[in-house]
This record gives sequence, structure tokens and C-alpha cells, in this order.
Amino acid sequence: MPEEPERPSVKNRKRRFLSILWFVVLVVGIGLILFLVDLLFSLTK
Repeated sequence: MPEEPERPSVKNRKRRFLSILWFVVLVVGIGLILFLVDLLFSLTK
């Protein structure tokens, strides 16, 4: 799909927001996985 022509500042802000969003999702996902693994180990112990 073709991108709409935007001002560079808006594009940069959007890109920065997306990268921050990806970072947050990654951190939350890793934390959740570690929490679940810890829970599994405590249950099987």
C-alpha cells in the first residue's frame, strides 16, 4: 500500500513511537515468559 506523503518530522516521530512500542512489547513479553516459566517450575517442584 502506498505511503501518504508526510512531513519528515511527523514521520520521524511516528517511527520513534513505533520503535518504543516494539521495545515495550518485547520487554513485557520477555517478562511474561519468565514469569510463566517461574510459575511452572514452582508448580512442578
